[in-house]
Amino acid sequence: MTDWILSLPAAIKLGIVLLAIMALMRTRMPMGLAFLAGAVLLMLLFPMMPLTFIESLLEGLISDQTIFLVVIVVVILVFSGALDATGQITRIVEAFEAILGNSRLTLIAFPALIGVLPMPGGAVFSAPMVKVAARKADLAPEQMTIANYWFRHIWEYWFPLYPGVILALTLTGVSTWKFLLMQMPLSVIAVVVGYVIILRRVKLDGRRQSNYSACTVKAFIRELSPILIVVTVAVTLDPLMGIAAKALQTENMLVRRLPILLGLVLGGAWLFAVRGLTWTTLRGLILKRNIIEMALLVAGMMMFKTVLERSGAVMVLRNEFEAWNIPFVAVVCALPFMAGIVVGIAVGYVSISFAVVITLLSAIPESERFPYYCLAYSIGYTGMMLSPLHLCLVLTNEYFQSRLVRVYYYLVPLSLCVAFCSVFLFAVYLAIEAFIAG
Repeated sequence: MTDWILSLPAAIKLGIVLLAIMALMRTRMPMGLAFLAGAVLLMLLFPMMPLTFIESLLEGLISDQTIFLVVIVVVILVFSGALDATGQITRIVEAFEAILGNSRLTLIAFPALIGVLPMPGGAVFSAPMVKVAARKADLAPEQMTIANYWFRHIWEYWFPLYPGVILALTLTGVSTWKFLLMQMPLSVIAVVVGYVIILRRVKLDGRRQSNYSACTVKAFIRELSPILIVVTVAVTLDPLMGIAAKALQTENMLVRRLPILLGLVLGGAWLFAVRGLTWTTLRGLILKRNIIEMALLVAGMMMFKTVLERSGAVMVLRNEFEAWNIPFVAVVCALPFMAGIVVGIAVGYVSISFAVVITLLSAIPESERFPYYCLAYSIGYTGMMLSPLHLCLVLTNEYFQSRLVRVYYYLVPLSLCVAFCSVFLFAVYLAIEAFIAG
C-alpha cells in the first residue's frame, strides 16, 4: 500500500473503512463477513503485525462481552419469535390500539416501551411489534426500520439504567439528578421530531377513537404480561446483581447482566404456561436461519471493534485533533461524535472520548463544566445513532429487509434536528451557569 494512503488523516482512513463495510453490505455479503473485511482494511490502513491482528480477532471472538451479546441477541430473537408464534404480539398491539385508536402512536409506544429495558440489540425485540402495528398504515420497510430504531432509543439521553449514562456520570462526577433533568428535554424533542419526520404523513386505515376505560387498560396490561415480566425482573434484580458481582470481584458480562437473561427466560415460561408454547415450536425457532446469521453478525462486529481498539486508530484520531489546535469546544463535539460513529455504542464513545474531554475542560472552572459534559454526551449520541455499526440499526435493517441508504434519508435529518437542539440547550445551560456564578 502506497505511503500517501498511509499518511492520510485518521478521520479519512476510518471513513474509508466505514464506507467499505457499507458497500460490502449492499452487495448482500453476509454482514458478519463485511465486518471482518473491514477489520482487514483497518489492519492495512493502521499497520498491524499479522500475529497481533489474529490475536485481536480471537480476543474479540471469545471475550465476555461478545459471548454475552451473542447469547442475549439469540435469546431475544427466540423470545420475540415465541411472542409471534403464539399470537401474543398481535394481541398486545390490538389491546393497545383499543386504547389509543391510532396506529401512529403505537409505532412510537412499542419501541419506546422496549427501550426502557437497556439490552444490546433490543430493537430487534420491538421490531415484530412495529411490523404488526404497521399493518394498518402505509409504511415502507425503511419507515418501519427508522420508526423502530429511532423511538427505541429516546431514553438513552438520560435514563440511568443505560451503561453509557452510568459511565458518563462516573467519569465526570456530576450530579446524577442534575444530568437527568437537563438531558430529559432531548427525549421529548426526539419524540416530536420523530413523529413529524417519520409518521406525520403516514396514511391510516380504519382509524378508531381512543378508549381509556379500565377494561381496555386491564386487557392491555394482561396481554403485556410477558414483556412486563422481562422489564420487572431486569430492573429489580440489576442493582442486586451489581452488588453481587462486586462482592465476587468479577466483571464477567454474563454475570453482571444475568437479570436480563433471567427475565427473558421467565417471560418465555409465561408463554409456555398461559399461551401454550410448545417445545417443538421453541426448537424450530432456535434452529431458524436468521438466528445463526445474527449470531455471526454480532461476532463479526465485536471482532472488528477489538481490531479497531488494538490498531490505535482512535488514539491517532485524538492526537490529530490536539495537533491541529482545534478549540476545545469543537473537540468536545468532534471527539465524541467521531467515536460514536466509529464504535456505535454509548459505552464505547463515552469511554473513548470523555477522558480527553475531561482533560480539556480542566482548564475552566469546575462550576462551568457541566454544560460541556451534556454537550459531549449528546453530540456523541448523535454520532452513535448515525453509525452504520450500531447493532440496533444493523439488526432492525436486517429484520425489515430495508435499504440502509434510504433509512439514512430519515436518520440524518432526525439526528441533525436533535443535535441542533443539543447545541441550543448547551448555550442556554451555559448562560444559566454563568448567571448563577456571576
